[in-house]
Formats: sequence, C-alpha cells, structure tokens
Amino acid sequence: MRLFSSLFFVLCAVLSHSQEIDEENSKVSFKIKSMGVSTIEGVITGMKGSIYFDSTDLSNAYFDVIVVPQTVNTGNENRDSHLVGVDFFNAETFSVIGFVSDTVLKTKSGFLTRGELTMCGNTKKYSFEFEYNKDENALLGYFSV
Repeated sequence: MRLFSSLFFVLCAVLSHSQEIDEENSKVSFKIKSMGVSTIEGVITGMKGSIYFDSTDLSNAYFDVIVVPQTVNTGNENRDSHLVGVDFFNAETFSVIGFVSDTVLKTKSGFLTRGELTMCGNTKKYSFEFEYNKDENALLGYFSV
C-alpha cells in the first residue's frame, strides 16, 4: 500500500547558517488523497536536527532532520490514531522519520537536496526541491512519497 500520494515537507527553520532546527516553528505539512475524492491535510511536529545552509556555500550545506510521526494532527483523533498505527507510520515501532542529505545544488527555481529518507524502517535515496526565503531567513521544501 502506498503511504501517501503526496507528502509535503515544510521546513520552516529560521536559519543563521548552521543551527539546530527551531522545533517550535518547524513542521511537516502533508496532504493525503482519500479515495481519489477528497484531500486530507495535516501536520507532523517534533522536528529535530540540524541544518547548514548558506546559499553562497552549497558545498558545505546539509540537512540532518527527523520528525516524530506520533505527533501527526489532521484535526480528527480517530484518523490520527489510524495514521500512527501499523497500517501507516507504525509509530510504536518506527518512532522517527528522518532525512540526511549528501548534496545540495542550485536549480533554476531554487535549490535541490539529495540524500536518504528513512520512513517506516525503509531507507531510500531521495531528493526534493526547496526554496530559501531570504527576507524571512527560512527554508520551504516539498516532495512526494
């Protein structure tokens, strides 16, 4: 079973080059297509880790980020309990979802990072695009799983 048709990681980390993630202001936002009819939105908090990002020094840029699937919130307690259960996140067994980058590149529309995504005990190579908002000193990234 495919876990999500789309999972949008929104990394709203306030940056000053290298730092620990601002847990209070960072989150994962996601959208799940339900039976092809409706879209369910939610967030996962509990984001931890560190980031180094300087748009003029991409060779040293990195992401080392985890989120806690147990913190999922879609606004519906029954659905949230189902998502953290064995059919989806299996959060009792797999307590974190993580991404560790190995490359950060400039693209025409922003930036791209490649690395390893670990979710539900499976680690796979993954890449996602992100933007850097210089005015807010924040990153915003999206990818589908």
